Amino acid sequence: MVAPASTATALLSASFTHEYYGGDFTAFTAKPLPATAAACQRLGLQLLRDGASLTLYLTPGALRGMKSADYRTTLAATTLCWQIVPRPVDFAACTAVDFTSGSQGLVFTSTVAGARGGPLTVSATASVQDVWPRQLLRFDFRPAKPLKAGATLRLETNAGTLVRSLKVTDPWLVAVDTSEFGSGLYQLAQGGQVLAKWFADERPFPPANTGAVLVLPGSLLAAAFASATSAGVSTPPVYTAAYAARSVIWRYHIFNTLPDDTLSIVPYSGEGLAAPAATPPVKPARSRKSGPTSREIFKPFTDDSLPDAKSFAAVLPLKLVQQPARCFALNNGSSSLYAPLPVAGTNFARAEGSTALCSDIFVYL
Repeated sequence: MVAPASTATALLSASFTHEYYGGDFTAFTAKPLPATAAACQRLGLQLLRDGASLTLYLTPGALRGMKSADYRTTLAATTLCWQIVPRPVDFAACTAVDFTSGSQGLVFTSTVAGARGGPLTVSATASVQDVWPRQLLRFDFRPAKPLKAGATLRLETNAGTLVRSLKVTDPWLVAVDTSEFGSGLYQLAQGGQVLAKWFADERPFPPANTGAVLVLPGSLLAAAFASATSAGVSTPPVYTAAYAARSVIWRYHIFNTLPDDTLSIVPYSGEGLAAPAATPPVKPARSRKSGPTSREIFKPFTDDSLPDAKSFAAVLPLKLVQQPARCFALNNGSSSLYAPLPVAGTNFARAEGSTALCSDIFVYL
């Protein structure tokens, strides 16, 4: 971490977690969008990294003679955006949020008024609700139904603040231009009804990616500045952005000479036991399902392509995890035979007759 100046003022911080890694997510790079880099330099702002957290600082002399009220007004009209670029090569596979194309983006932002801290996602972890359509700064909006010629539309921030009014000249096409205002979250509204929402991106569309964009709207920046410069306030608000782990059907294939009816897979919560590495996955198997009991986590099934294996499949999709310390164990009767079992990997297959993703785990005893 680059240490801030001793007299720098922390405005807010954002920390990142990921279910797959079991806590803090540090394997990312934060890159400011070009306009954000220029705005930070102009406004005397600096974003510094400390592990899984990013903190936005107001540097000494940032106001440069401006009155606090004027500086706050300037912040309120500014939106700052950083691209959060994950480094792990398996990030897309182990993360639950998918993208259909480069015209979508995962956005971490706060919609809560003020600077109170809290989640930067709609729910506890990122989901499809946090995926925004991505548009260039200039694009043509094509409504699903024709608009009334001569009607007035409102181009707004996602908080409902008016950016400009647009007159409808073509019922089937509205030219939208946010280049004057830069990247950020916008919506097009008419008569109190939102017609479209999007993230305006100053970058050319990159290929589909699984990263995210951290968006700090002007209202949040202004509120954080007011809070940080008020008497008696010493702790900046802390925001959290949590990635969800992908859920798949875990399928264990056990190769051994023990009777089938003595083996079972049960939850494991012990610590300190080491397990041999799993054999790399082979060709995805075709399965023949059997019904589970109400209390089973894994049920046995017959795999025609692996006649020598005793196979078990999870009854419901389970989240991927990186570490096996608290997952599952193989029991022989009432005795533990192998604990902890290897965890599911990110080489996926699909079960026969199902759209669910499966991960095959091969264990040799």
